[in-house]
Amino acid sequence: MGELPPNIVRIFEEVHRLEGGNRPAPLPEAYRRALEEIEGLPCNRSGQDKSWVLRQARRWRETIRNSRRIT
Repeated sequence: MGELPPNIVRIFEEVHRLEGGNRPAPLPEAYRRALEEIEGLPCNRSGQDKSWVLRQARRWRETIRNSRRIT
């Protein structure tokens, strides 16, 4: 992890200019360390059963599909 590639920075700057959106903020070092720790857990290694990710994504899509806008 580190700085964004120049072409990505350029794209974000263009979006920021056109849409008035926020530029991405750099991640704090503590957050980066936490991500590395989570990614290094045994359950996140190659060959582990990650079918729960697909189930969770499916449930989320169903929730969105079945929701109604409240005005």
